[in-house]
Amino acid sequence: MNNKGLTIIELLVTLVISSLIITAAIAFHLANQRIFVKEKTLIEVRSNVRGALDIIVSDLRLAGYNPTQAPVPEFDPAIRDARDDRAFMRADTNSNGTCEVGEETGYRAINNSLYRYVTTGIGFDTLLVAESIDYLGFRYFDTNGDTLTTPVAADSLENIRFVKIIIIGKTPREFSNYHESGIYPDSTPYDDRCYRCWDSTYVKLRNM
Repeated sequence: MNNKGLTIIELLVTLVISSLIITAAIAFHLANQRIFVKEKTLIEVRSNVRGALDIIVSDLRLAGYNPTQAPVPEFDPAIRDARDDRAFMRADTNSNGTCEVGEETGYRAINNSLYRYVTTGIGFDTLLVAESIDYLGFRYFDTNGDTLTTPVAADSLENIRFVKIIIIGKTPREFSNYHESGIYPDSTPYDDRCYRCWDSTYVKLRNM
């Protein structure tokens, strides 16, 4: 009958050690959770940026497509509106010799989303292409590689031979342990706790 229970000191030591272990486990789990959320969000933004860029490139490569050799100005200029923040282009995608409904498209980023505009006959349908797109920019070059002043004047649109697309995605949420600041290509500053993904490419207008 000499069995003894735990003393108060032993019990307190056990509780302290258990609390430390539990606290460390919770902290480890929360850290992993934050990393998972960040990486998942970044993957989604990168995917949006890459997908949006591919769609714009696809339309730009078709700009001026005129398989029936229809007379100008139906498809000349191939890009009818060339600005820093948008581009509208024409292509005879159904090969019937005219630029009709659905064959003039454009792109612009508004309110952290990228939109594609498609002609309807009385205006444009606006289609959401990708979210978390904070910036979309275009640069235009002639056959010598010289930069054309934007917005490109109407009598200079036919000189466009190369287009540079710049697209920047931004995470829809901020992260408390992160800070980022800088300046966008249009000189707009940013300063917040969001991650950004930058991508760009050059497109040669094949049909010019």
